Amino acid sequence: MGGRVRAILKKKSSEIIMKPVFYLLSASLVLACLQPWVKAAPSLFSLKNESHQTVAQIAPENFFKIGPARLAKQHLETSPVQLAAVARSTLAYLEKHAQDDAEAVHAGLFGSLGVSLDQVKATLAFLVRTVEEDQAAKRPFRLNDPAFLEQHFRFFDWKADQKNAAAHKVKVSDQRIRLTKYVVFEAAGSPVKTAQQNCALYALPKEEAQLSADEAEQEKSRLIRYRFSKQQVVAGAVDKLGVKPLVWVSRQGLEDALMQGSLMVRMNDGKMRMFNVHRNNGIGYDRKIKDPRQQRRYWYFKEVAGIQGYGKDEKIIVQPAVTVAGDVFNLGLGKLVALRYPLQGKPVMRLAILADTGGAFIPNLYQLDYLAGVFPDREAFRKGVQHLPEYAEASVLLLK
Repeated sequence: MGGRVRAILKKKSSEIIMKPVFYLLSASLVLACLQPWVKAAPSLFSLKNESHQTVAQIAPENFFKIGPARLAKQHLETSPVQLAAVARSTLAYLEKHAQDDAEAVHAGLFGSLGVSLDQVKATLAFLVRTVEEDQAAKRPFRLNDPAFLEQHFRFFDWKADQKNAAAHKVKVSDQRIRLTKYVVFEAAGSPVKTAQQNCALYALPKEEAQLSADEAEQEKSRLIRYRFSKQQVVAGAVDKLGVKPLVWVSRQGLEDALMQGSLMVRMNDGKMRMFNVHRNNGIGYDRKIKDPRQQRRYWYFKEVAGIQGYGKDEKIIVQPAVTVAGDVFNLGLGKLVALRYPLQGKPVMRLAILADTGGAFIPNLYQLDYLAGVFPDREAFRKGVQHLPEYAEASVLLLK
């Protein structure tokens, strides 16, 4: 009797041990079978504003996904030589400022999609090398060959952020992004103040000459640059503080320089001089203010040899028709962008590099600003960009 009881107890004990094991194995099998249909939680990215504060957590895959190149019948409208020049300058900036410009020198939200900064730099280096090889061989540029692009690049198709666009009263009704245009205007200038040229483009105050942008930010409480709004500067607040006027222009010329970032100034003797923004007064661009003259941000300037794009002090040299400005803080500087749109009933594609930014672009995942060129006036600008669309399909290209 006792032996039988022990045998029964032994059997029951074995069943007690085996049942949990069976259930665990069954659960594992069920999960294994379901694995292809179970979607992992998306990797989130902290979307930042111009003050580098997190304003939202987003899933980058909601805005960028790898898709087919779709280059059949596409006509390339890009100047490879100019594209390579911007790629070369942007790559040099990325290499030199990896430590002192963490705000823009990174993979951006593409890091959450498996893209590294090294891959961004490799893409730019590939552009430069390809153009140089084609020039040396005196053959057609391969960057104008759709098959070559499809062979060497991954296409991350961009779906515009409709929610954020609507919040800023910008109409984005489908997956296309908004494509605005920026420009370098010409303006008459004078070395001295006159009745017509009565607004100065001021140089950076001398007290900052030996300070980097980051060092100046730490000393802002004592620096002239941070004391005054644009309206105060225009009223003469810095005239008696030893701040040098580089050139005098009209109020419209000043507003054009502040809004576009550069101004080509035509002097009385016919000489043309280019001025570019250097450092600002620390007041952010206010999207709610529609009248540019009411914006309180003021930029101090420096004279430069060409059109300049993004950069703290040393800036990227950019070229018209192959440069776009956008949200470099969240997208990351140096992305190669393909813009697709119809032109005279035919599909065209234009390549450009994200090498500039502006206050209206941070954060902004629904818009790019296309550098159209240098124009003498608004009518010439209007005619010069009338063939360009208001919206375009966009993709970010990374080397395979």
